[in-house]
Amino acid sequence: MNTGFLTIFLPEDEYKKEKILTYMAESTFLLIISHTILLILHKLNLFSFNNSVLLFLSIMFPILYTLVRYTISGIEYTSVFTKNDYQKTRKKIIFSSIKFTVLFFVLWIILIDLPNYNYGWFNLAGMAIFIFLFFNLFNIISLKISFIKNQKIHNE
Repeated sequence: MNTGFLTIFLPEDEYKKEKILTYMAESTFLLIISHTILLILHKLNLFSFNNSVLLFLSIMFPILYTLVRYTISGIEYTSVFTKNDYQKTRKKIIFSSIKFTVLFFVLWIILIDLPNYNYGWFNLAGMAIFIFLFFNLFNIISLKISFIKNQKIHNE
């Protein structure tokens, strides 16, 4: 029985859980290697960096690495075997992307601030569109790769 704090964020499926933990370990290893190289370059005065940029990259790299690896692994949509299943799941993805974007938009206005000038509205709308495209793109890629993998497994 796993009682670590990460288990609340991981899926119930053991295979998916193992893969995600593997991707997280890989990202941590790559982060340590990259920080070591940056430290050496900095000590040799070959490279200087902004601490806030380094902090941002240190937080975002493991998240994005794990997300990208999970997306291209094709293990998210294990029950999509037919073209009809694929179309239904794709529609669900688009609908959930729209719901997520609207939720983000509303929460931004409630929690952060209501834009009070046109440029602020354009920024918020642009960010919402970017989030919609990003969320949708990753899910559609994952669906497509899962569908192709499921087709190969089903045909064998």
